[in-house]
Parts: sequence; C-alpha cells; structure tokens
Amino acid sequence: MSNPAHVPAILQEPRRHRYLKLIALFKIGKGVLLLLLGVSLLFLNARTRWMDLLSNWAADEILMEHSKPVAFLLHKLQVVLAGGTLRATGFLALFYTAFFLPKELACIWNSGGRNY
Repeated sequence: MSNPAHVPAILQEPRRHRYLKLIALFKIGKGVLLLLLGVSLLFLNARTRWMDLLSNWAADEILMEHSKPVAFLLHKLQVVLAGGTLRATGFLALFYTAFFLPKELACIWNSGGRNY
C-alpha cells in the first residue's frame, strides 16, 4: 500500500515541490502587500490634515450628482474616515503579516534550494 498504482501528475515528486514553492511565494507576496497596506493605513490615519482633506473631498463629491453605486461608496468612505476603521484595518494587516509572513519565509529559507 506504500506504492500506489497511479499518482496524479501534480503529486509526482519533481512537480510537487515546484507547486509548493509557488504557493509559498504567493503567500510571501501577499504578506508584503499586507505589510505595505498596514503601514500606509496607519501613516494615513496619523495625518489628521490628510484625513480632513479626504473627508472634505468626499463631502463635496456627495453633493454632486452621481449614480447610486458611486453615492453609496462615497457614503461608506465618509463612515470609514469618520470612525477608527482605518487604524483597526492597519493593525489587523500588520498582525496578519507578523504572524504568517515569517512562517513562509522560514519554509523557503529552511529548504535552502532543496526540495520544499
């Protein structure tokens, strides 16, 4: 039973490791993007002048004639800018990055060019 008759192509030895490395690289890319998003949101939230400018812009745009989806998105933008949602989202992105990115980096690093 240790040697099955048919092994799917994706699970054959040379291909299997390549797919696992691609998954790890995808997760590393996702972690880097989340790191950038978290830092950007926290940086934006710390700039009250920028937040006020964005809020004023959204309020001015709401007064103009727009389609229903655009008006809905502008109202949601005002709610996000008024509350602490940006800060919470930034911290959540940084937490996710701090938790999962080192794991994927360690998997790639420990493989050292060997099979993953």
